[in-house]
Amino acid sequence: MFQKAKRITLGILFLALAASGAVIPIMPGWPFLVLALVILSRDLPFLRPLRHRLEARFPRLREPIARWEARLGLIDPLAERDENPQADGGHP
Repeated sequence: MFQKAKRITLGILFLALAASGAVIPIMPGWPFLVLALVILSRDLPFLRPLRHRLEARFPRLREPIARWEARLGLIDPLAERDENPQADGGHP
């Protein structure tokens, strides 16, 4: 429960930074918006379709998003490899 509250707070902080990036011309807002979407899509189901559309529209963002998730502890990088045994060349 505490982890979920911490993630939502962090996501809202990044949303605020994205909004300020839209107003302040020196600071780009889109990286903060993408990061907020990655963090919040785990806990807020209505944001998941938006995240999937973002990944479909910009496939080059999939790898950086996966790294952000692993770095922030949002996913377990080994769990994804265990679910897809063919990802490492087909060896069990």
